[in-house]
Amino acid sequence: MKPISILAGLFLILPVCVAAQENSATTTSHLAALSAVQDTNPPPDFVEVEKEPTIVTRKEPVYPEVALRSGLEGVVWLKVWVNREGKPRQVQVLKSDNQVFNQSAMDAVNQWTFTPAMKDGKPVSVWVSIPFKFKLWKEPEEMKRSAEDIKKAIDRPTVVVVRGPRDLKKMISYPRQAIEKRIEGAVFTSVTLSDSLTVTEIKITKGLDKNCDRAVLAGISNFDFSTDKDIAAKKESGPVSVVVQFVLPEKK
Repeated sequence: MKPISILAGLFLILPVCVAAQENSATTTSHLAALSAVQDTNPPPDFVEVEKEPTIVTRKEPVYPEVALRSGLEGVVWLKVWVNREGKPRQVQVLKSDNQVFNQSAMDAVNQWTFTPAMKDGKPVSVWVSIPFKFKLWKEPEEMKRSAEDIKKAIDRPTVVVVRGPRDLKKMISYPRQAIEKRIEGAVFTSVTLSDSLTVTEIKITKGLDKNCDRAVLAGISNFDFSTDKDIAAKKESGPVSVVVQFVLPEKK
């Protein structure tokens, strides 16, 4: 879990005077009204707390389509008011490399839940700052070198999952049309999973050939991601980067 820095702390508790003759129902009513006021007004910017909020559940932001098409990357810093129930109450953009990412980051954090900050053994409202990094997974030089090494060791067209569940390769066949045209290379995708790890959306961030692209999409659509130990261990939904390499043997 990535650490988050506290930008605010304890909300000042207003004194409540309850007359001795008031009944318990009236006292409860006063306290309920006070609680509502405390979570209606934002906390101050900087107050020390004994325990910072920690993330309980999180949703990864959707990579904006326009950013994918344009190859844009960047970081958005959000200032989030986490209330005493551990829920985002208000979100502000502190800093952004590109405003195209702002709404996606805000939509995501509004679905997060936290353990509340603690002060004197009681939950308090605080501000926290959270960075959202939008970064495309680019083809590294190691992948190119690996493909060349594979070419020397294989005697028939081969599909390799460079990033993602290794068993996925069993679901993908090298298209005959691509083989005949001597097409090889990688297909980059972003796969969005539900809480139960079923596929809800697949985006090709960098394609290769329409036949290879279709083969990857079909394979991912039919793959059971819950069988992958690494993905299942995270116990969270969100985009998963999957890169599939199509490799042809060296010509003899």
